[in-house]
Amino acid sequence: MGAVMVAAALSAKRDSTDHPCAESPVDLWWGKSVGNWRDCFESLTSGDFLTANFFGLTFNDMFPFGPWRDRAAVLEDAWTKRFSEIVTRGDKPVPPRKCAGLECPFWSMRPILGHWIPILVLNGTSEATGGRIITTLLEETYRPDASISCPTTVEATDCPIFVEAAFFHRLLASAAPTERSWPGFLQRFIAGFHNGRDVRLSAAAHNSARFLIISPPGTQRNSTEDIIDRILDGGYFENYGALGGKELALAIHAVKPALMPLVIVASNDPDDLLSADDDSEFVLNASKVAQGGAILPTQVKNARATIDGSEPVTELVSPITTVVNARTAHGILGVDELRARLHEAIPQCRTLLIKVRVWPQYENGSKKSKAVSMSWWLSKPIQRHLHQQTEAGKNKNFNAPHLDAMWQLIKTGCT
Repeated sequence: MGAVMVAAALSAKRDSTDHPCAESPVDLWWGKSVGNWRDCFESLTSGDFLTANFFGLTFNDMFPFGPWRDRAAVLEDAWTKRFSEIVTRGDKPVPPRKCAGLECPFWSMRPILGHWIPILVLNGTSEATGGRIITTLLEETYRPDASISCPTTVEATDCPIFVEAAFFHRLLASAAPTERSWPGFLQRFIAGFHNGRDVRLSAAAHNSARFLIISPPGTQRNSTEDIIDRILDGGYFENYGALGGKELALAIHAVKPALMPLVIVASNDPDDLLSADDDSEFVLNASKVAQGGAILPTQVKNARATIDGSEPVTELVSPITTVVNARTAHGILGVDELRARLHEAIPQCRTLLIKVRVWPQYENGSKKSKAVSMSWWLSKPIQRHLHQQTEAGKNKNFNAPHLDAMWQLIKTGCT
């Protein structure tokens, strides 16, 4: 959702020195008034989306048969409404569109000459296969440079970007040898889809964010309105998207070997064990001062998650806890593999991956993490806490050396 809102906001304004958001106090945002792009992005994502979702679950989903829409659509409407309320200073599109904001088709979110916007790669998980369903504008295959072999397979003439993954729009356009399902057609018409080959930006964002209870699985229909799959949160497969990041970075380098991709991994969970250097128990050493004034920690001992010895009903709780933790473990493993493969492919670059995170809090050398809300609503103190994770030393974060290295690499290139 955040990535789609950011891309849509960037698409709404051609002048990169100005932002498209209303320059006034914004409801539910921790700041005072929007003055720059960062304020614009923060205000967009600070809305109360959880209340709409709760009422959708309580009322809409209690009566699943009828013209009303389920809580997934109610949540998407809440995102769309927030975007339209905040983005009020955007440029008029040329040529004019019949849609606005997150109501526009996903395929409309394309960079054009002279107007850069990010290309989105949104990960979902397939109920049918357990693999990835990817929503993106990118083609499924590419031709590597003649000097580099395909990094994902050894036998293909056209190299696949994402291995063992289905493309969302390919599934939408697929046909089955059956008659048209009129009930399915009517449901799609009521849901307001533009056609059988695309979805709104809000729905595309939801493709990667359909997690247990909060959102129902998304029914995937083909061009003849048959249900062929259901799409769930991408975190079920792997919590960081690091596998896709690795494949995409290797493809960029394979197409044009002169390009040296820099991958930035961002985590909002203080308890994630992303790195032995970051996720150990520390004492603060005031004699070590990083650029920007952040005090660096001195490692006390390596960190490793442990279980609660008093866990009740182990036979039931343990499998559930294991499945939930496995998705994060797959993500951490993916990040490690991403770094290793990038350095193998581009050995001349010392830094190809940088992590930025919400740091745990320390007290007398022990980790005392503050809980960070994972819901569709963030309180103002939590918003401010997240904002300060990129400000040197605030809330005991140690992101300053990571951020300094990132900006240096962007300015000077591979070192």
